[in-house]
Amino acid sequence: MKISIFPPKDVFTKFQWFSILACLISATMLWISHFLWEFLILIDNSMNLWWVAISYLGCIIGGMVILWINQRVSHYIIFFLCYGSFGGIHMVLRWISEPWIIIVGLFLLGMAGGGFVGVMFTQLSPAYPDPKYNGRVNGLGYAGMNILILVLILIDLIPSNWPITLGMGLFIGGTLWMAWWGRHDANIPKQHPFKWKLFRAHPQTSNRLIIAFFWGFFLTLPFYAAINLILHQAFQWSLNQFIITVFVIIAVTSIPNGVLLDRIGRKKVMLFGIGLLLMGFFVLFLPISDPILAFLFPVILGTGTTLFLTSNSLIFIEFTDKHHLRDYFTIYYILMATGMFGGVMLGLGLEESYLEDPIYLTVVLLFLFLIATIVISQTDETLPNKKELEWKDKIQRVYLMYKSGIPIYSQII
Repeated sequence: MKISIFPPKDVFTKFQWFSILACLISATMLWISHFLWEFLILIDNSMNLWWVAISYLGCIIGGMVILWINQRVSHYIIFFLCYGSFGGIHMVLRWISEPWIIIVGLFLLGMAGGGFVGVMFTQLSPAYPDPKYNGRVNGLGYAGMNILILVLILIDLIPSNWPITLGMGLFIGGTLWMAWWGRHDANIPKQHPFKWKLFRAHPQTSNRLIIAFFWGFFLTLPFYAAINLILHQAFQWSLNQFIITVFVIIAVTSIPNGVLLDRIGRKKVMLFGIGLLLMGFFVLFLPISDPILAFLFPVILGTGTTLFLTSNSLIFIEFTDKHHLRDYFTIYYILMATGMFGGVMLGLGLEESYLEDPIYLTVVLLFLFLIATIVISQTDETLPNKKELEWKDKIQRVYLMYKSGIPIYSQII
C-alpha cells in the first residue's frame, strides 16, 4: 500500500482550517510589513530609510513585554489585541505625514508585531504534522502568502490611499474572523510555563539563538541595501519593478523549494539560500548590461530569500518542543529582530562604501556567510534520515491497515 499524502488530506476540520489560514494571513501581513510597507512609508514621506530600525527595536521591546504577559493572559486575547493593533496602526500610518508620529507609529507597529509572533506560530504548528511532508506544506503556505502579497502590492500601486487601506482592513478583519471561528477546534498544543533555566540548559540553545539572529540579519540587510541602491539611482531600475520581480520569484519558487526541503534537508537549503543572497550582490559588479542586471539581481535575491526564509521558519518549528512554542518563538523573534536591527545599522555604516561600489558589501556578506555556515553546520537537522522515514512509513502503514480492518498478520511489512 503506497502512502501518498501531499498536502495531508482530510487531516484538519473546518475550524482547524480557519485557525491555520488566520495564521497564514497574519504571517503575510507581518512579512510584507517588515520588508516592504515600512520602507515605503518612509520613502513616501521623504524620511531616511534607516528609520525602519525603529520598528525592529519595537519588535525587541514588544517581545520582551509579551514574554512576561504570556503567562498571565490567554492565547486569543494576545492574538486579537496585538494583531488588531498591528493592523490598525498600519492603516493609520497610511494617512500620516508628520515625521515624529511616523517614528512613534513604527515603534508601536514593531511592538505589536513582536507581541503576536509567538502565539501565531503556536497556532500554526498543527499544520506541520509530519516532517516527511513539512517542507512541501511549508512551500505551499509561502506560495499562498506571497500571492496575497502580490495582490496587496498591486492594490498599493493605485495612487489613492483608500484602496490599500480598505484592502488591509479586509485582510485584518478576515484574519480575526477566521481566528475567532477557528478557536472552537484549533488543536493548539497546551503551553507549559516558561522556565529560563530549562531553556538555557538545552545544549543547542546558544546555537539556535545565533541562527535566529542571522535569520533576521540576512533577510534585512540585502533588502535594505538593494532599496537604498535603487533610491540613490545606482542603477536605472524602477523600485516597483524590483519589488514585484522579487515577490513573484518568491511565490514561484516556494513550492519547488518545499520539495527540496524534503529531499536534501533544512540545513543545506538554508546555506544555499545565504549563498544566493551573497551571489546577488556579487553580480552587481560584473560586466553585465543594465537591463539584464535589472532582471538577474531580483531573481537571485528572491530565490535566495525563498530558500533562506522557508528553511529557517521550518527548522525552528520542528526543533522546538510543541509545549514551549509560544515562549521559545517569542525569544527567537527577539533575536531575529535584533538581527534585523543590526542589518540596518551595518547597512547604514557601510552606506557610503557600497553606494560607491557594491563590492564592499559583498566582502562583508562573504565574511558573515562563513560565520553563519559554521553555526548552521553545528545545529541539528530536523528532516529524519532515510531509515527513520522508512520506519515511520511502516508504522503509518500498520495504522492504516488497522483502521481499514485488514488483518495485520497477513501483510508483509
